[in-house]
Amino acid sequence: MRAPALRRIVLLAALAAVLSAPLAAAHASLQSSDPPPNGHAEYGLSVVVMNFTEDVEHQYTDADALDLQGNSVKAGPIEFDAEHHNQIRLPVKPLADGIYTVNWQTLSVDSHSLQGTFIFSVGNSTIKVPLDPNEVHNHPSGDVVKDGFARAVFYAGLFLALGLPFFLLVIDRDAGMPRSAFATAALFGILGAAAALLNVLLLAQRTGLGFGSAISTEAGLSFAWRGGLLAASVLCALAAVGLPGARRPLAGAGVLLALGSLVATSLGSHASADRGERALSLAADVLHLAMGAVWVGGVVGFLHTLWGRTAQEASRVVLRFTPWALASVGVLLATGTWASFRHVPTLSDLWLQPYGRLVLLKVALLGVLVLIGAYNKEIMGPRLARGSASPRFFRRVVQVEAFTMVCVLAAAGVLASTAPPEVGTEQASLGPPAYFELTNFTKTTHVVLQVSPNPPQVGVQKIAVLLHPLSAEGIPNATEVSIKVARAGEKEPDAIIPLDKINADTFSGEDGYFTSVGTWRVWVLLQRPDEFAKLTFDVPVAAPGAAPATS
Repeated sequence: MRAPALRRIVLLAALAAVLSAPLAAAHASLQSSDPPPNGHAEYGLSVVVMNFTEDVEHQYTDADALDLQGNSVKAGPIEFDAEHHNQIRLPVKPLADGIYTVNWQTLSVDSHSLQGTFIFSVGNSTIKVPLDPNEVHNHPSGDVVKDGFARAVFYAGLFLALGLPFFLLVIDRDAGMPRSAFATAALFGILGAAAALLNVLLLAQRTGLGFGSAISTEAGLSFAWRGGLLAASVLCALAAVGLPGARRPLAGAGVLLALGSLVATSLGSHASADRGERALSLAADVLHLAMGAVWVGGVVGFLHTLWGRTAQEASRVVLRFTPWALASVGVLLATGTWASFRHVPTLSDLWLQPYGRLVLLKVALLGVLVLIGAYNKEIMGPRLARGSASPRFFRRVVQVEAFTMVCVLAAAGVLASTAPPEVGTEQASLGPPAYFELTNFTKTTHVVLQVSPNPPQVGVQKIAVLLHPLSAEGIPNATEVSIKVARAGEKEPDAIIPLDKINADTFSGEDGYFTSVGTWRVWVLLQRPDEFAKLTFDVPVAAPGAAPATS
């Protein structure tokens, strides 16, 4: 391989490394509150104010406040601020001494629901074991997979309904508008429109709003508009299949309608919910999707138009597509960098957070696509021009590229259904947390194990078990929690260590549980009137004086 060609391929691969992510969907998580999480309020508090990271949907967003006995102290329906669409106000009865729990749920414009909990004290009461204010319960993982699959199918339909007619109109103008290309655009467009409808159904199922109410939300309307405009583009493609003489104007109309669907998609994405730089994020999202459509449409277009052509004819199309491919790389670079800047707070989030790992997967797949594109430009195109390579071999290369694009779309769909790592709430500014935390679930309860100091060290440790109910009934008063402790790999001990009940959902103990450096296993025994569960947690124990963990 010539040195200049090798340098270009290496450069394109490096550019792929910063094509971090689509401008993916995030969640309206708690940003701040008054009183703050784990904070204190004076007697007579009558309203709790909560601010979220995104604007919230009125039909689903709600909150409640409970005392230690699980009784609601809510004084009326929540109130939405007319100017600050990310703020809600929770009226409460005048509060006396005690510790109170606030449970909230939100739905953001990008269709993602979130639930969370925080506590605060009033009057002379103090919180002995703080609850992590970032504690949230996302929608079940199965819904993430289904929602991600539906989004991936929608993206495929949108990209082909837009990219294939664009390829025939602008790039391969001599292909003669093959009927098969319009049939493919119509088929995938139908699947994409159906996927948009499935997203509405999943939204209704996840929120319990019912289909009519779900489709009237901002997120539901976005799905409806993007699916409807894509369906209209499908009608143009279907008409072009049967009307050879009108294919060019029908292709133009289909492109415009698909562009409308693309804009509606961006208006229902996290880009639209970006409170800081909404206009820039929207523009970047539209360009990101449009360039993806050009690239995908071009690759699939080659599969439809190469049949029966000579190597020289195929070479001319490859060289004509190259500037568009390079422009796609440049735009994806810029918009991907912007997305990373907005959604990935720290470099370590790329491998520590699920969102970041999905980003890396998509980066790897995009890197493969960039290398294939560079190979086509630097090697395949010239070979086709010289007649030393056949269009048949080029079709095989394009088929590999098309399969890789399918994988990219699948990764993008799941990525768009996964929350990017959030910059923490008020507690994050206080430095590393005072406790090391692990979580698990039973059928009824979200169980949080906290160990302090952080990291757990040989000596005296404090262990707290926090229970968060997965239903509105709360934690039964007769609930008991105890633990067993042993080195990892050792047999489960018979000795049971009961924990003191601090309040209805918090149990704590302090002792020298871990006597040496290494990994220790903690068995948490949860005894509720309606359930018994045993959960295991592995706790890494450091030498005394070790530095606290930052994540």
